[in-house]
Amino acid sequence: YGDGVVKEFRASDGFYCVSLLLKSGKVFATAYLQEDSMSYRLARGCQEGYPVLTKYGLSGVLQSVNPTTGVHNVIIPSCGAMCYLQPDQVVRQLKAAVGEDVSTKFGDGKVMKYRLSDDKYEIKLTWGGATLYAEAKTFDRIDDRMEYKGGFRMGWILNFFYSREENKEDGAPRSRSNSFSMLSQSNVSTRSLR
Repeated sequence: YGDGVVKEFRASDGFYCVSLLLKSGKVFATAYLQEDSMSYRLARGCQEGYPVLTKYGLSGVLQSVNPTTGVHNVIIPSCGAMCYLQPDQVVRQLKAAVGEDVSTKFGDGKVMKYRLSDDKYEIKLTWGGATLYAEAKTFDRIDDRMEYKGGFRMGWILNFFYSREENKEDGAPRSRSNSFSMLSQSNVSTRSLR
């Protein structure tokens, strides 16, 4: 049938009301389709898990796309919001979203703003509060999606478990189950683990 936008779902009979679109984006017909007759379209040039710019001027990370409706789930890190967008509401893929950490040749920083007019990123560097205006090719996104940012600030314990190899003095293996009791007997202070 071509591209379309899901307008509603009728739970009574399982049909989706879909506005079918011309290449120009104008609606030319309405179709009533069952789920197995539809597939989704990913926004042009975008990939799941990467930053995107929305038509509302917000940048975020495209988390996922609903396979039946094509709704794009975009997390906006600058305000902690989740947006549910149609493919035409996602303008383009970006190198980094506002609020994300990046690495430049001048050090690490955080993206404060993206300007579509000249494709520049405003990056506040972590040292001295300097501001860098950069093109995408001049920095790298620090992708920490796999990093746990839980509520108990227990990252030090992972450092304790996994950084002990180089600090072993006696060479005897020890189990992870006795790590807490070993902390009091160890020559490693908790201050050095932060």
